[in-house]
Amino acid sequence: MSQENGAVQSIQEPKNQPIAVCGEKTKYFRGRWAMKSNPTDIETVRIGVNGEVLQWQRGVPTIVPEPYLMAAKNSVITKFTQEPGKGRKISSRIERFPFEMDHDKSEATYAEFRKDFLAGSKKTREAVSQFGLNIPTENSIPQI
Repeated sequence: MSQENGAVQSIQEPKNQPIAVCGEKTKYFRGRWAMKSNPTDIETVRIGVNGEVLQWQRGVPTIVPEPYLMAAKNSVITKFTQEPGKGRKISSRIERFPFEMDHDKSEATYAEFRKDFLAGSKKTREAVSQFGLNIPTENSIPQI
């Protein structure tokens, strides 16, 4: 995968516009997803909101729509402790997809998000054409 900006992508069929839950009125944030913290973590961050799934590369500067960031913050792993003769207690809650905001300029615009989104889709179509994966480019899954 590329280490460039524009690490957002849709895992649905590419359309020439970003997903329905994002628009001019949605807030967008700059930052990066944390790298894998253990071997069982998935390589990319995949989050779905209202049936629209986006995928981001970890550790790469990117722009995330607020609904996806809120879904990520609500995706937690609950750790329990249990002592003999006592019930289970929640010992901690760990975010599955920690996101670190840029300190200089954390807010982004729809135009910036759209540019990154479409750049990811274009890279996927080019890769499919170049490597001949025997998949029509209009049916390919965008990736960077």
